[in-house]
Amino acid sequence: MEIKKAFRKLAVRYHPDKNASADAKPRFLEINEAYDVLGDRVKRALYDERLSNPFSELLEDPVPKHRDPAYRRKRPDQAYKREPPASYVLMRDYLKYMLWVSRIGLLTTSLFFLDYLVPYRQIVEDIEEIYAVRMRRGGVAYHIIITESGRKIKLYDYQGSYFRNEGTIKSTLTRIYGTAMSVSNTSGTHVVELGYMYSTLIFFPIILFVNSLMALLFRKRVELSFNLNVTGIILLIINFVMI
Repeated sequence: MEIKKAFRKLAVRYHPDKNASADAKPRFLEINEAYDVLGDRVKRALYDERLSNPFSELLEDPVPKHRDPAYRRKRPDQAYKREPPASYVLMRDYLKYMLWVSRIGLLTTSLFFLDYLVPYRQIVEDIEEIYAVRMRRGGVAYHIIITESGRKIKLYDYQGSYFRNEGTIKSTLTRIYGTAMSVSNTSGTHVVELGYMYSTLIFFPIILFVNSLMALLFRKRVELSFNLNVTGIILLIINFVMI
């Protein structure tokens, strides 16, 4: 503040437009030069060093002056811009394609939540075949029931054995994805609840929805959005398999 105050006072006094004396213009140029040096911390330190060691000027290249006294030369670290790494450039170029993963993820999960809320439909079909899939150690892993329409229903443990003596099966299905929520015999004595994705595993579509939404919202942050879309590919595969 002291330097600025002194500069303004002297600049008004020796400005060629206000001072008609012969030495006003060179004096005004000297005032600008002094202010340019004193107002910059780096230049001021360099000036002090030259005062203490006059011979150092012989080893340094002169810095050209700018005609505007308010001009501040950019420091080397500000003027030089590093090139982004190759991995960043690759992410930036392919991000516009990867964002389709997030769009598909949002569409898939939105339909899933709608499918969860819409009333389910019930159909009755004849049973064509029931077979057990056994583990290597001999136990039954799950049963597969094949209906007359070719639909395959997986029942874990020994639940499929309830329908071996039944000719028909009643299924409760979702409207959009056609996921079996439950199966039972026509009399209703044996009911097996299914649709694990819509109950205990519902966190998978929730995570996919949040992941896809964040990837689209933060698409200007290239690395974050790209990595979220990579995660979205894995989550999409899990959700499609489970649904």
